[in-house]
Amino acid sequence: MSIYTTFEMITDCRAGKPEGWIFFVTHLIQPCRTILKHYGGDEDALRRFLVDKRSVITASEPATSRHLMTRWRGALLESAGYPQRPVRHDLDLEILQEALVELMPLERQMVWLETMEYGIEESATLMHVAPDAVMRAREKAGEMLRSKMDHWWKSILFDCGPSLGAAARAAIPAEPVAFNTFIEVIDGRLTWQGRFEVDRSLSGSWHEVDHFCRVREADEVVGRAHPLSEAEAQPYLDLFGVKLPKPSLWKRMVSSR
Repeated sequence: MSIYTTFEMITDCRAGKPEGWIFFVTHLIQPCRTILKHYGGDEDALRRFLVDKRSVITASEPATSRHLMTRWRGALLESAGYPQRPVRHDLDLEILQEALVELMPLERQMVWLETMEYGIEESATLMHVAPDAVMRAREKAGEMLRSKMDHWWKSILFDCGPSLGAAARAAIPAEPVAFNTFIEVIDGRLTWQGRFEVDRSLSGSWHEVDHFCRVREADEVVGRAHPLSEAEAQPYLDLFGVKLPKPSLWKRMVSSR
């Protein structure tokens, strides 16, 4: 039996074939829901994404699940109405870089995840480290920021997170790190020399730190997702005008990755 993947899924969704939407619903609804929930979205937000942002899915270039979730993140956050709170602008990337210049690449990611609203335990899971390591990195960063700012407070990274994130994503370096390179780091497949180059990029660019953290986020939500059952999938398939297939096709869709 051939394996059906997200590459075929995108092609079939573009062509309006039910197989594409069946695979999307069974395998990627849960990761989408997880990201939405983290950023304040509910079931209505998920439906808005599926209906109003449908073109985001069909216009995507074929890619892996982790890559697609990274690409769709902006549309998901928009559907969630993020941020649902006043945004502070007291801290910018220039001050952040100056204050945290001595932080190691791993510490930078642990700190940056706070701007993405991840607590210590959640960040430890994303980074595959002990919670104490995240706590120490954030305490260290807090002291560094305090020494460089006239007005500092404990939740400044969280409060300024949306503005810092937007600025980081706009500050694209001349030679950005490829998505697949970050995946190779996570999967432990990158050479020592390659890892050195990535660490150098992370030390010099908050855009790269933000990108890597978004890749870690996508890796986590895809990795812990489980395919939807027939009963769970059908309400979403109805949005695309797709009915449940014969059992043999359904089995193929659910067993594929």
